[in-house]
Amino acid sequence: MATLFEITADIRLLEDLLENVDDDKQEAMILDFLMGSQDDLKEKVDNYIELIQELQARSTARKEHAKQLMELARTDENKARRLKALLQTHLESLEIKRLNTPRHRVTIAQNGGKAPLILHDFSVENLPEQFKTVIIEPDTAAIRAAVEAGDEAVQAIAHLGERGQSLRIK
Repeated sequence: MATLFEITADIRLLEDLLENVDDDKQEAMILDFLMGSQDDLKEKVDNYIELIQELQARSTARKEHAKQLMELARTDENKARRLKALLQTHLESLEIKRLNTPRHRVTIAQNGGKAPLILHDFSVENLPEQFKTVIIEPDTAAIRAAVEAGDEAVQAIAHLGERGQSLRIK
């Protein structure tokens, strides 16, 4: 069976030939072949759509499975963190800084890096300016509204683009 691209090329070629045909018999043969190619095209497109829908269903199932696996991983991380904290608390209560086991070596050590910063209860408005960060970003909703309203000042910075096209399968 011909590929979708071959069928499309055949249909285009035949449509071009049909425009330049002088003989009624040739025209009838081309029309018959063209109708057959369109049937092949419909069958091929139908098969493509089945494949697309199967891949979409598989993608959805895999995303759901990934969510379940991520939840299990989060649960395992939390359990490991709690067990590690319990072990550290127990070893500290026994004043053990190092312990060698048949398979592991455990050490309670000071954390490296910068010391943690602890902020006191305060209001952001009362912070001195040198301790504030200002984030400026475009208000796209306001810009869109101005463009749609025909505001000439916004024309220099934005315009509405063309909507794209998509294939919808029902």
